[in-house]
Amino acid sequence: MSRPKNSSRQPAKLGSISVRFSPSTAKMMKELRMTTGLPQTQLYDLLSNAALTAIAEEDFRLTFPIKLKVVKD
Repeated sequence: MSRPKNSSRQPAKLGSISVRFSPSTAKMMKELRMTTGLPQTQLYDLLSNAALTAIAEEDFRLTFPIKLKVVKD
């Protein structure tokens, strides 16, 4: 299956997406932004990268619900 071609003359935006979250997720993200002082985009990138790295380390095998734990180094 091939990806659809970008029909506009502008190049496709790489790395820019729009995601809708549940109200509880949005509330937790707001609390995390306020606590850390980090911008929302940076937090989403850090959290996504950490979760995807952990999933990759398990050979992309998932069990649901997904549970993550913060471990201090």
